[in-house]
Order: sequence, then structure tokens, then C-alpha cells
Amino acid sequence: MPDTPLENWDLVPGTLVEVHKDGMMLRTGRIDAVTLDADIVWLADNGSHPRGLFEKSEGYQLRLARDRN
Repeated sequence: MPDTPLENWDLVPGTLVEVHKDGMMLRTGRIDAVTLDADIVWLADNGSHPRGLFEKSEGYQLRLARDRN
């Protein structure tokens, strides 16, 4: 399942995801917020990365990540 891009971005805050674009994994993080149309997500900051916004229309893909905790 982690290798399959998610079609529906309507995810629960706290869900751990990987952000991909152009075949490359850019970042792993936890969902902080999702727009009502589920086309934009924010990932929470994690110390090394600030809070980030990612839009489907810009070619980003989300995949479920394995929680290593």
C-alpha cells in the first residue's frame, strides 16, 4: 500500500504520508490540515522541515508511510 499514490487526499490529521513529485520522494510528514475539496494538504512542521503546503494540481502525490515508532 505505501507504494500506491492516494487518489483521495481526504486524510485524518496525524496520518503519516510521503510526498512525491516527478518520481521522487520529497518529504515524509504528518497531515496537519486538508482543504474541504481535499486537493490541498498541509504537513505539520517536524523540526527539520517547516509546515508545508502541497497541491494535487501542481503534480504532488501522497502515499501512506510506514510509522517507524
